[in-house]
Amino acid sequence: MRRRVYLQDDLAAIEEATKRGVAFGPADDGLKAGILSQQENDKARVISAALERGAKTPEADVTRFAEIVTKWTGIVADIREGTWTEAQWDAYEQKLNDEIFSRYHP
Repeated sequence: MRRRVYLQDDLAAIEEATKRGVAFGPADDGLKAGILSQQENDKARVISAALERGAKTPEADVTRFAEIVTKWTGIVADIREGTWTEAQWDAYEQKLNDEIFSRYHP
């Protein structure tokens, strides 16, 4: 199925990285703090660039984007993290339909 191509690509990348000596594991608190700091700094950069390009509401747009990311992170976590079963993929596709595709009426 097409939806599993991303997972297969990710697993292949992990396998290749492992062969090259990359170790995977949980992030320590320093890395987590650094990522959060970078994300906050990037918001300001994105807003500034958007204003320079004539965007009307970049602050609201960035805020809304963050809300959507939080929402979908929760949806995915509710289904389950890790490798999904067919039923979990079906649940995800149903959420996509309920939250996005069913609302589109050109």
